[in-house]
Amino acid sequence: MFLFDYADKLLTENVVDERFSQITDPFELFEYASAKKYAVLLKTPYVTEFIMRAFFSHKEPVTEELNKKIEVKTAEIYSRMLSNLDFSKVRDGIDMMEILRMLTWAADGYIHERQRYGPIDIDELMDRYRTWVKLFKKMAYKEEYQS
Repeated sequence: MFLFDYADKLLTENVVDERFSQITDPFELFEYASAKKYAVLLKTPYVTEFIMRAFFSHKEPVTEELNKKIEVKTAEIYSRMLSNLDFSKVRDGIDMMEILRMLTWAADGYIHERQRYGPIDIDELMDRYRTWVKLFKKMAYKEEYQS
């Protein structure tokens, strides 16, 4: 649990910076946060591997405690991400929280699938993530903001 807390703190301190709080466009923030996380993951590949294994842990003695921490941290991060955003570009009826969840699930699913075949290619994951962001942006934004 100490190592998980350390890794979480490392990621949070490197992702949630002054610029993070200034971004008002939802998709710009999603991309910014993923790029910042990517930079940390490149510098600390062992921390990355640990976090991924911890996140997908199911049978460890600390799994229940870890899942609770992850749930709380995820809610905190989502709340922080969505608090300063301007949703005026978003079509009526679109739930940006649901889009954020779907982007997270897409990345998680990709990671989970790739782990079966060996090390995860972070560059490939980031390329796919940027593609998913573009797709969701096209679906979620009003036509005049889809450039």
